[in-house]
Amino acid sequence: MSTAHVRGATASRTLRQSNGGWLRPAPTLAALTLTSALLVGCTSSGEASGEQSATSAGLRSDQATSQSVANVSDRPMTVEEAVAQNHDYWTVDEDVRAAQQPQTITLKDTGAAISSSSSGVSIEPGAVTITAAGTYTVTGTYQGQLVVDAGDDAQVTLVFDGVTIDNTEGPAVLLTSADGVEVQLAAGSQNSISDAATYAEDADEDAALFSHVDLNITGEGSLEVTGNGSDGIASKDDLVITGGSLTVTAADDGLRGKDALVITGGDVDVTSIGDGLKTTNEDEADRGYFLITDGNVTIEAGDDGIDVISDALFSGGTVTVTGSVEGVEAQNILVGGGILDVTSSDDGLNATVGSTTTEETADAATDTQTDTADAATAAPGAGQTGGQMGGAAMGDDGSNLVLYGGTVTIDAQGDGIDSNGNLTISGGDITVFGTSSGGDGAFDANGTFTLSGGDVLALSAGQMEQTPSVVEQAFVSTTASGSETVTITANNAALRDTATPRAFGYVFYSSPDLAEGDVVTVSTGSSSVEATATLEGGAMGMGGPGQMGEPPSGTMPDRGEPPTGEPPAGGPGGGRPEQMGGTSDQT
Repeated sequence: MSTAHVRGATASRTLRQSNGGWLRPAPTLAALTLTSALLVGCTSSGEASGEQSATSAGLRSDQATSQSVANVSDRPMTVEEAVAQNHDYWTVDEDVRAAQQPQTITLKDTGAAISSSSSGVSIEPGAVTITAAGTYTVTGTYQGQLVVDAGDDAQVTLVFDGVTIDNTEGPAVLLTSADGVEVQLAAGSQNSISDAATYAEDADEDAALFSHVDLNITGEGSLEVTGNGSDGIASKDDLVITGGSLTVTAADDGLRGKDALVITGGDVDVTSIGDGLKTTNEDEADRGYFLITDGNVTIEAGDDGIDVISDALFSGGTVTVTGSVEGVEAQNILVGGGILDVTSSDDGLNATVGSTTTEETADAATDTQTDTADAATAAPGAGQTGGQMGGAAMGDDGSNLVLYGGTVTIDAQGDGIDSNGNLTISGGDITVFGTSSGGDGAFDANGTFTLSGGDVLALSAGQMEQTPSVVEQAFVSTTASGSETVTITANNAALRDTATPRAFGYVFYSSPDLAEGDVVTVSTGSSSVEATATLEGGAMGMGGPGQMGEPPSGTMPDRGEPPTGEPPAGGPGGGRPEQMGGTSDQT
């Protein structure tokens, strides 16, 4: 089913609870209808009923209220269901655009030479302002600012057809008022915009393309965006990309949408000192989300690759994070399709309520692995980057990380896949390369870790490893040392043959091709390990390669509820009290 989701009636809004719970807004009739349609093709075991469970909505059972929300039974939400319960992102009304008389704006370096066929264009020194709804084809080179100030009910389409705009005083393109603005990149055209080198610390408009309104970028041309002073493209409403080729370089964040950041097509290449892609609305529960259904996105970020307030939703397309602190961070991460390839100096995927990275942790993440290991021995929370052991007392914060489709590859120096709430793997082709040393692991879940499907391979140091607590698909979990390749063989068949980027001391593997009791051979070049596939999980291991860690003596404390007050700096790790499951024999 298509995930296209256009603006309709606005649902009532409920703010997130301060204790980390997550409440969805009561759905409108339209939302309920859409959700019902989705459930016809999406329900798995068990039938959907009239009320959504606390688990599926991102709530712990003790945080549920009487608020009416759509039901998806006890299973985790799909991407489509999450989209249906979020705010409707803006799309262009094509009928309105078709009825508009095309206008032209010809830019020149000299303001006096600028011309337009429209009376709805005001030309002043340093600024060309569109004051009326319409479709405007813009060409030429300009030292100044292009402004859209057409009124709150106006739909404006800007067709960039060979445009270069440089502004040393602020944003190159400023969208002040409209119902929404579409930027079309004309087929075959090359366009570029750049902004001021600096902004005041309290500047509200601080991007090369800054929008106070909904913004849609599309077309078959290219746009090069240079955010010299701060962000590349920023919208205080929705930012939607449906086509075109965008290259964004930013002194802070690459792409920022407050209410939603949606990509349904096109090619996007972001290089940023701050976050690559970002949403910022933390006040409305159905906003602040990210969605990709198609297109190609490449991100090289100095901070997080994708930093999302609420839901990070992947149903198609290709996202490649070539460098980041944390690859993807959001309250809820759902991957149901597409390709997600993440390289990070801290956690690869991190589901958490609130950000776990700051400027300080971003800087710390660039230090050597030795420094990171030293930090892990400090007092809990002291100077640790997100993904370091925060202690069992942090507990389940109500976040969710769900992998049920697509291809996911994680190369992380912190935890590979980290949920401060629940972690569910039920499908997809998943490969995790975790850290080669230190107190992080391939998987880290503070809540329930459920494994019910997928082809899953994880390699890491073996010093802090967690296995699923709810197991419906057999897996092996064993110490095995190597540095180049790992081959998984069972029942006279090679199930995996994977090259590795660095040394490892631990191997986890699960596949629909495994059954409980199968003897699995894990080969790592010059040596091999035999391990027996099991359906028993809920385990952890500590210690270096070749040794299984034993749990501390005595009674382990209950995970309990999150403590009151602010958490310590850095991302919390999960409390993992049991010993690693599965059996192995070195050969």
